[in-house]
Amino acid sequence: MGLLEIALQLPKWSVKNAIRFGFWTAEEYGLVGSEHWVTSLNANQTASIALYLNADMVLPPHPSPSPPLLTLQIASPNFGYFIYDGDGSAFNVTGPAGSDHIEHLFEAYFKEVGIHSAPTAFDGRSDYGPFMDAGIPSGGIFTGAEGIKTEQEEAWWGGQAGQAYDPNYHQAGDGKTNLSAGAWVQNTKAFAHAIATYANTLQGIPRMAKRSVLQKRQISHDKRRHSACNHALSAI
Repeated sequence: MGLLEIALQLPKWSVKNAIRFGFWTAEEYGLVGSEHWVTSLNANQTASIALYLNADMVLPPHPSPSPPLLTLQIASPNFGYFIYDGDGSAFNVTGPAGSDHIEHLFEAYFKEVGIHSAPTAFDGRSDYGPFMDAGIPSGGIFTGAEGIKTEQEEAWWGGQAGQAYDPNYHQAGDGKTNLSAGAWVQNTKAFAHAIATYANTLQGIPRMAKRSVLQKRQISHDKRRHSACNHALSAI
């Protein structure tokens, strides 16, 4: 919903840099869609991508009689305002050069609008993983999944400490009626701010003449389905 709204509004504005919106399939089964797309690129195509911004998604784990409802993981009902730790200062895993700039841009935005933010692990366990592996600066925002909200986070953001950020995560109840509209609006605005910024300037994002072509991982379906969506959270 957030990305579609930004895509609909973007043609009203002029930009200097091309923007591509991607909607990946089968993230829960091991980043299948995003990895397939990244591994299909040659070195020149990979080098043409300045950066990647991620808004995580979840869906019910089992087939249902009707199509599942997808919810952006930027609207968890017991939400936090988390930013991927691109500079490695909180989790000691640093993203490709430029990832720190993306993290700091989101931090500055939330500070400007009076919202406390905190880092979340940047460990490649969502669709930004293949882009990181290809050396593409990456970043994004996240409101929490199965992790438990702390008392400090309750003081920052409200909600209920001791409960999951999203009690419906990977459950059949994960739908449009079980989300925080307020968090969705704030995070959509934050994402729009990042897109608007990088659509007009890439200052702070190093450009590489050529990047390595990412090779698709050869792992079994069973192992692949357990290699994504493991979000460890920390608030500082």
